[in-house]
Amino acid sequence: MTLVTLFEDLIGELEADARGRPRGRLSLESLLEMVAGTIRPAIEASGLETVDAATTLMGMSLDLVLADVRTAARLAIPSPAADHLL
Repeated sequence: MTLVTLFEDLIGELEADARGRPRGRLSLESLLEMVAGTIRPAIEASGLETVDAATTLMGMSLDLVLADVRTAARLAIPSPAADHLL
């Protein structure tokens, strides 16, 4: 989620700059390469075991958050079957 926020901020800033001074487009692929290059030293310094554990934690956390969001979305949608609960 942090990387998504980072990408949104970067893209927003690039678009804002482009409105005033067109600079061309930055592809998502090149943005990902830039971020990968930036964090590579931290990944290499942490070691494979730590990176694997952090990746697992992030994936599991995302799965749990998405499950909760999906449940909340289902509960927020009115359904005739749930009318008797009100």
